[in-house]
Amino acid sequence: LFLTFLYYSKVDKLKENNPMPIKKNISFCAQKLSDLFYEFSIYLKKQSSSLYPYTSINNLDKQISNLLPQLLNSKTFYIEVGANDGITQSNTFFLEKKFKAKGMLIEASPSLYEKCFIYRSKQNIIENYALVSPSYKKEFVKLIFGNLFTTQSKLNTDRFEHAKKGVIRKLPIRKFLGLPKDQVYNFFAPAITLNNLIEKHSINNVDLLSLDVEGDELSILEGCSLEKGHIKNILVETSNYENVNIYLKNFGYSLIKKLSVHDYLFTKRNQ
Repeated sequence: LFLTFLYYSKVDKLKENNPMPIKKNISFCAQKLSDLFYEFSIYLKKQSSSLYPYTSINNLDKQISNLLPQLLNSKTFYIEVGANDGITQSNTFFLEKKFKAKGMLIEASPSLYEKCFIYRSKQNIIENYALVSPSYKKEFVKLIFGNLFTTQSKLNTDRFEHAKKGVIRKLPIRKFLGLPKDQVYNFFAPAITLNNLIEKHSINNVDLLSLDVEGDELSILEGCSLEKGHIKNILVETSNYENVNIYLKNFGYSLIKKLSVHDYLFTKRNQ
């Protein structure tokens, strides 16, 4: 890029009263350099996660390793709902990277869904849906994008404020460079029940279901057809533990352990 810039600059010096080519070439070189940095950032993120594949928040993945050692093998099949980019705060990435397991990643945001193809193995099924209960009859679900805090758009101002917390960049360089803030915005995602997705891909066994959907856990669990007994373990983030616990108990699940302030690991009894 630097040699290209020097070459074009030398040519431009031969052209009198015509400064535009110099600016054009500087702009071209800067754009190519930007593209290079972007590709390099992807490479660094993949390499860093390869060195240390435990990317969960609150050490959820390490706790899963200790509590469910039977999952630590290549035959394990997982489903992660609210997969984000496939790496950031993922509860299943370590199973893929360290133990060669595979599964299905489900992400409602199109931009994050696309990143799952970059960061996760091609052995995974990757779907762009918002999961709903069987009673939901609309074709699409309206959501508020908040990166890790993406949530359903309902008549509740708290949800918008909650989503805003998910797009706050912590590094001060963004403000220093005068870059715009990440936006919180509404978007629509196609609706489907988890059971329909499971049937679509002919999945007969799920060793771990990881559920991180910012407040719609019960609706999604209603669409899991848990009476079939094909989901063995469920990790759910919820602020509504009592109702989730009662619901899962009805289908033979019991709490293994509370893993954090709002993360709970359940298992199917008599497996």
